[in-house]
Amino acid sequence: TAELKILKQWQRSAFALACVVAMKTAEGLAIAAVQHAFGVNISASGTLLVLAAVVLGTMLPVAPGNLGTYEASAFLAYRYLGVSPEQALTLAIVDHVCFMLPTVGVGYLFISAHTFARSAIASR
Repeated sequence: TAELKILKQWQRSAFALACVVAMKTAEGLAIAAVQHAFGVNISASGTLLVLAAVVLGTMLPVAPGNLGTYEASAFLAYRYLGVSPEQALTLAIVDHVCFMLPTVGVGYLFISAHTFARSAIASR
């Protein structure tokens, strides 16, 4: 029960949930942007299927950066949606690059802000 005490801090929990929703929205938009860039017409529900497949497929990290598992789950989702194998693999690889940008970018911003705050305190 000690670990569940954080749920009593609803503001912190709400902020964490908002961050997760924003990150998944950015990842979904990145997948949709890649599909649009390659001229593939997939519905919003199909895009959500691809997002859900990669989230579920990469839940257990097998390799650094989920290399391989991401592509396999995205490839299978695209094939289920009727995309040709060549285009499905291309979309999966480019999706993975765009999928990593929000995650790495947000992490980089938080680490940079922490580093700048520490250097500002140290310079006082």
